[in-house]
Amino acid sequence: MVFRKLNWQRAGLNINGKYLSHLRFADDIVLFSENSKGLNLMLQSLQLASRDVGLELNLSKTQIMTNSFESPIYLGSEPIQYVDSYIYLGKQISFKSQSNDLEVDRRIKGGWNKYWSLKEVCCRQSLMLAKPGNTPIA
Repeated sequence: MVFRKLNWQRAGLNINGKYLSHLRFADDIVLFSENSKGLNLMLQSLQLASRDVGLELNLSKTQIMTNSFESPIYLGSEPIQYVDSYIYLGKQISFKSQSNDLEVDRRIKGGWNKYWSLKEVCCRQSLMLAKPGNTPIA
């Protein structure tokens, strides 16, 4: 409902005469802009439209990533942090690395972290399956 109220017909990235201004899935939103001035205007209008319906942007989770130079952007008096990469819908996004090496490493590390956090449960003798012909260990 908030996005329907925004006047973003000519905001975002111009792709063959059509504009891509954002992606959204549940509460995960990505805004696109060709420059920092346009992004700042989009953030300001999104913040105002959200407040009108009782919603607030989470400034601690709001980040900017650019493939150009960094220009300070503020929401109110709060500066928005620039990052080299971020995770959107479970996938690490970055302009710095064109390969998937960082993403693969991140997922392997996450898998190992989960294994080590559950090792005691997974390796408990009472949970081991019995082989045919043997009685389970109680």
